[in-house]
Amino acid sequence: MIRLQFFVCMLVFFFQAEDGIRDAQESRGLGDVYKRQGERWDLSTMSAKYGPMERGWKQLLPSLFVPHGSPPIPIERCASEQWLQSAAGTLPRKPSAIIFMSPHFLRSQFVVSAARRPVTLMDFDDDTDPDKLVELEKLGYPCNGSPGMAQRVASLLGAAGLECGISHDRGLDHGVWTPLYVMYPDADIPVLSLSVHSGLDAAAHMRAGTALSCLAGEGVLIIGSGEVVHNVPLMGLSLIHI
Repeated sequence: MIRLQFFVCMLVFFFQAEDGIRDAQESRGLGDVYKRQGERWDLSTMSAKYGPMERGWKQLLPSLFVPHGSPPIPIERCASEQWLQSAAGTLPRKPSAIIFMSPHFLRSQFVVSAARRPVTLMDFDDDTDPDKLVELEKLGYPCNGSPGMAQRVASLLGAAGLECGISHDRGLDHGVWTPLYVMYPDADIPVLSLSVHSGLDAAAHMRAGTALSCLAGEGVLIIGSGEVVHNVPLMGLSLIHI
């Protein structure tokens, strides 16, 4: 539960902005954060921090906070891609479902997707490299959704006093499908999108993490994406005025 609470706080803190650049020479000095993160978070560190926890016969899955790139992770070789490939292998079991919070799904209340076959959204920013955009738009992530699990998520949040809507047509934005394309390329795990609350109330997101923590023992993996370099342009402008 503590790890879930930490995750939702990190998600609120790093929720916004423009996607980061992983090439240090193009990043105004900050984009190589992606390269360094792969070096710091090796498999032994990952296992030590997020190894299996036994609760009777169940193995709890950790919650993860991952990068989703600038966003060509599925078509570029980089440290972030390598880390994502390795991260799936460190988990104690294959997830039965994935609940994914993306900074590109921001709503005035919590909303969970209940589409049976969520579409792959090509919601890339205008500054995405045109050549890379052509390659990205050839891809897709044809996973199933889980209307039943979506209803359960909404019920758990409602029981915690958190209003949660259900969307039957919400697809997978690039903050969701690009890292999953690398982590689970077979797309054989049901995926649900859960919105970030636009009020960015840390306490509300903590309550949401607590409410959903029971699912970890049932094989449900909770993931959020973004990372600190999500705000590179704004961070660079801020440094100029220091």
